[in-house]
Amino acid sequence: MIEFKSVPSADTQRGFRFWFLLLALVLMVLLGRSASAQDPLEDKRMARILEIAATLPDPSKDAVALTQEAAQLCGFVVWDESKNVVAEPVGKPRYGLGITTAEIKAFASMYRSGHSVKLGDFVAGLDVLFHDAGGQGNLLPMIQPWLQLGSIREDPSRRALSAFLLGLAGNHDESSDGNFTGDSSIDPIQALFIARVVSEDMAMPIRQQAAKLAPQAISENFTLASQPKFELPGWAEDAYTGTVNAVVDAMTAVKFESFNKAAGKFNAMASIVKFISTYVFLGSELKVEEPGQPLVRTKDTSPGERRTLVARFFIDGSKVTDWLKDNRKIIALAGLDADMPKSGPIGGVETGWEFGQSTKYNSKQLIQYVGQVDISKVKTDDSGVAKVIVEGKPQPQKLDPNKVRPTMKKVQIRVTPQVKSTEIKQDWVDAVLGAAGIRNGPGIGFLTPVIECLYRMKWAGAKVMDLQIKDWVAAEAIGQISIEVEGKGTFFSKELNLVQSMSHRLEISDAVMEQRGGDVNKMPEIPESVLAKLPPEQRKAYEESIKQLKQLRSKLSFTITSPATVAYLVNDRTTRSGLTGECIVASFDARETWNAQANYIEPNKPPKTYIQVQIDVDKDAKKASMAIVANAFGKYESYFHESDKPAVNRSEEKLIGIFDRCDDLPDNWVVDLKTTLSTDGDREDYYGVGSYPYKFGKFTGVIRIAFSITRKIKK
Repeated sequence: MIEFKSVPSADTQRGFRFWFLLLALVLMVLLGRSASAQDPLEDKRMARILEIAATLPDPSKDAVALTQEAAQLCGFVVWDESKNVVAEPVGKPRYGLGITTAEIKAFASMYRSGHSVKLGDFVAGLDVLFHDAGGQGNLLPMIQPWLQLGSIREDPSRRALSAFLLGLAGNHDESSDGNFTGDSSIDPIQALFIARVVSEDMAMPIRQQAAKLAPQAISENFTLASQPKFELPGWAEDAYTGTVNAVVDAMTAVKFESFNKAAGKFNAMASIVKFISTYVFLGSELKVEEPGQPLVRTKDTSPGERRTLVARFFIDGSKVTDWLKDNRKIIALAGLDADMPKSGPIGGVETGWEFGQSTKYNSKQLIQYVGQVDISKVKTDDSGVAKVIVEGKPQPQKLDPNKVRPTMKKVQIRVTPQVKSTEIKQDWVDAVLGAAGIRNGPGIGFLTPVIECLYRMKWAGAKVMDLQIKDWVAAEAIGQISIEVEGKGTFFSKELNLVQSMSHRLEISDAVMEQRGGDVNKMPEIPESVLAKLPPEQRKAYEESIKQLKQLRSKLSFTITSPATVAYLVNDRTTRSGLTGECIVASFDARETWNAQANYIEPNKPPKTYIQVQIDVDKDAKKASMAIVANAFGKYESYFHESDKPAVNRSEEKLIGIFDRCDDLPDNWVVDLKTTLSTDGDREDYYGVGSYPYKFGKFTGVIRIAFSITRKIKK
């Protein structure tokens, strides 16, 4: 991270030289302030990087082209596997690192397949290579400042890379992944960029040391005729000087006993990205056997319907062939003996199954597995198939069939062909490398730490599917409400670097709602012949009553009385750094965070949490308006450090609202109303979706609100 230092005081400087330098610095800052606060080209560059990050999850977009463009914007050169330049960096300055087209293609494919890995596990894998090369300590504390504070770097390309990595984290299910802790998940594209930077930082001192020792090593230990040529390929350009400097500083001096030992250490580091990309071989399917979906729960305490879930894992032979073609130089460099690639099922590999439902409250679980099987260790058969039978969970208590409403729910099923057993991980790596046709060879010493690195990473190439569940809720009306508050903004100038993110989410599922209006008893109709004989005053009163009745039947109001399941999350962050002062220039670094989280099922509500929603429906006007109050107990933290003054830290517990720090909000949350009627006429559904812009500081974000209500119609 760039270090901002205050200008030294007069007591520590002597003579004209100090005053001249001080005057020059002040003039430079003042001139900078009078100039444009922001480079328009940098504005466009940053905006495009964040746009690419937001677009990458869209399956209709070309992930390979987007990832390559992002690499160029971050200052990377794009090569083919022979290091011929395919595309030059767009952003300046040049980062000094290259990424190949084969790497981009493989990691983009894994990204679209939903692969992920915990940052702590990923770095633990890299630690294997770090320690093997003589490094001391662990890499995570060295890497985290680069990931967390990259936005305040002085180098625009490093700021751009930081923005891209943070933007990708914004696509994850857990918004806290942008904090880059050991428990944060990273996706394959993030892993590609992180591994390229860190592996080159580790490899650089070894390359330099090996180059110095090369003549001596040849004369003392080898003859050129008997030993293979020593190569130092690397993926850095000559201009690369290292990014995660702590890694380079922590590396001990490497004294090589032999040229091959040097080659093995360096080649393992330089090639780790290539071997991570072997996970692209993985092919997978996940489906429900007939009669298919949905699975229907009962209305009593007996189990519901059963379904057989089938996962199949296999090696995609075409991807193996492509990988060998793209990475033939790595195979040759390692001296590995490669047969023809194999393809087909991955048999005898254990798979771990996870159900995305409450683990704390049995009463809120929707499905359960059948039998005495351990679903964390379900082995695939010779066809690469693993099966698990599930059934609808019995209701906690019997429901009155005349007072329940159907509701559709879902449970995410995740199957991963890799669990926490080291032996199983080794089996998986053996299966992948075996499928590639890789056998022992002179380079097996190089391959061993790479394999160890791979299985310690706990890379999750999971297959995910939503299992649809038809359930029942005891209520006259039930509702689902979703609120998302999103916003990201960056501002960079000579005086201020500002990065601000807003992420609020409220999900209310299966809420029991009190209904007012709508089903008013129908007044008896009076024949026109009778109306004609009524006195004018009586006829007018009758017609007015009919008019009011129709209005009442058109307007309904729903208020939540018991939200069944609530997920509430606020994760806001503001980072500022820059220069202050007019005559005496000082630097500052500041951070603020707001975090609140409440996940509960009624009546187990956390203290100091309040959520209330009212939805008014006007069927004639086809509009719905919402009144929303939601907050939960959370934590506010701040940090401020100016020049050489002591840093000031503040932390307090406080209520944090769903619309806190949102400005220019609409007076009413109004959406267009959609209405559907069930075929038997006993159920009516209302739903609507709205999108609203708002301001937060210098930036603009968007609030998305969606609701659906199912109500029973009284006959």
